[in-house]
Amino acid sequence: GVTRFAILSVGGLVCAVVGAILGGSAQLALWGITILLDLTAALVAGDSDSWALHAEHFAERHGLIVIIALGESLIVAAGGVVGTGLSGEVLPVAVLAVLVSCGAWWTYFPIAKPRMEEASEAVTGARRSMMMRDAYSIGHVPLLAGVIVYAVGLEEALAHPATPLPTEGRLSIAVGLFLFLAGTSIAVWRTTGHMSAFRTVVAATMAAGIFFAEGVAPLATLGIAFVGVALIAAVDETRAQRLRAELAPTP
Repeated sequence: GVTRFAILSVGGLVCAVVGAILGGSAQLALWGITILLDLTAALVAGDSDSWALHAEHFAERHGLIVIIALGESLIVAAGGVVGTGLSGEVLPVAVLAVLVSCGAWWTYFPIAKPRMEEASEAVTGARRSMMMRDAYSIGHVPLLAGVIVYAVGLEEALAHPATPLPTEGRLSIAVGLFLFLAGTSIAVWRTTGHMSAFRTVVAATMAAGIFFAEGVAPLATLGIAFVGVALIAAVDETRAQRLRAELAPTP
């Protein structure tokens, strides 16, 4: 399993480097092949019991990737402020963008991350390898792609803070946040067997509200996004506090 994974992964690395050198349409094609090879490597080699995966370390590494991705969305917000100046129109949008990104962070780490880690720790051998492959190596791809797509819409909102977002901008924010929230739910489901209907319904409602809210300023669009992620984060935090209380040693 390790050998098959290494061969395919090296092929993906070569495509990534060559694509970066060539640029243009060749870069997009080769980077697409890179993603395909990485996913194929995980699929064909992830069912082996030869992987000595440590659930805590694996979860921590992917958690750091999520932090980096969300951090990039904050950089987009900061870049928008720097590019347009601290005007009365852009500053509230930038602040709300930061709050949405922080809310997205809160929907992943208090409950989702520890639940996935605990469920992965409870199994061994090939079963753990396949579970962690599906939940992390593959399952986190749409989750992280969602952050990137969200950042595209966020950049548009900060570039024109007083102008209603076009369809593409609203679609980017709606789809991006839905992918992040729903992707987290799917990863949790793959490890624990439980799907959060509440998270899924709120994420879908939020995404629909963002997309169909035509003619409103970006501040209102991000306001809908913040309400959605804040609601999920608040419920997750309540569950996390309850879980910590249950696990706390009795005096």
